[in-house]
Amino acid sequence: MFLFFARVYNGVIIKVREKETMKKIFFLCSVFLFSVPLAFALASELKVVDKDGNAKSQFNGDEDVYVVGTCDPASNESIYFYILEDRDEWPLDTGLSDISGGIETKRVDFDGAFDLIKIWNHPLRIGKYDVVVDTNNNLKLDFYEKCITNISGAGFTVGNPTPPPPPPPPPAPAPQPAPSPTPVVTPPPPPRILPPPPLPPAVPSDTFSLSDYVEVKSLSNVRKSAGGELLGQQEEKAGGIVVGGPVQASIGGSKYWFWNIDFENSPDGWVAENTLVKGEPPTPAEPAIIETVEPVSEPPPPPPPLAQASSAEPGITYNLLGGLWGAGIIGFAIVLAALINALSRRRG
Repeated sequence: MFLFFARVYNGVIIKVREKETMKKIFFLCSVFLFSVPLAFALASELKVVDKDGNAKSQFNGDEDVYVVGTCDPASNESIYFYILEDRDEWPLDTGLSDISGGIETKRVDFDGAFDLIKIWNHPLRIGKYDVVVDTNNNLKLDFYEKCITNISGAGFTVGNPTPPPPPPPPPAPAPQPAPSPTPVVTPPPPPRILPPPPLPPAVPSDTFSLSDYVEVKSLSNVRKSAGGELLGQQEEKAGGIVVGGPVQASIGGSKYWFWNIDFENSPDGWVAENTLVKGEPPTPAEPAIIETVEPVSEPPPPPPPLAQASSAEPGITYNLLGGLWGAGIIGFAIVLAALINALSRRRG
């Protein structure tokens, strides 16, 4: 391009001899020479991306590296992609050598643009790298070849990102003068806070008295103690005698007076006062009249005559018995003698 410029303006240089005109031409040539690479550099843009086309500057070792963008100096040319270790500066004529094991080639359009192209297969080597485009494949960086991913910094990094430098230590504090001793001021004792006076005890209820007969208004809960465990319930009109109380207790945050009631039917226990009302004890039933019927005994049968005589005159009974026994013995002797006599006769 410079030669073409020289040819175009050759006739002008020959014809114009004035010193002032020569200075202008020299100035125009200088501007043109410097503007060409600058225009190429501004029109060039390379981006390192992943397989999905997302711009990325940090890769793991198991990923592939791609590049996409525009390199204007390579219009309608085959360009060569080099992966080199990162450098802070890229002077002209820098030698180009790829570290990925292969140099990728891509033919670009007239506007120098190219789509997604893979430039490094995994596994990747840990380090910091730049991507440089060589448009004429002369293995060096020419003045118009500024297709670099990041001229002043790393184009991409493989491995863990470099941790930021630790913050500088804080400056040492300036020495302070020794403080003068502060006079110790004894604080006044805190004011004595007196506890609030105890609340006066609740005045016991006098609604009922011991031995009063009470009835349930509608329904009463019967408890084992005042405000305690529930034993059961008493229905409306259930009656009983007051045998204890009053005792104040809380249920659900409210205080009630309780009375111990001996109900006519179970259960018996403590009942809230507001569920009771005085009643009339039932009239006791009259005792049943039990008639005692004494059995009529029959007179004993009359005793036999001998017994009557014995009971009437004991002495006579004794003599009579003695006479009977004597008569019997005499009769027996007579009979025995007769038998003996009869036997003697038969033998004789």
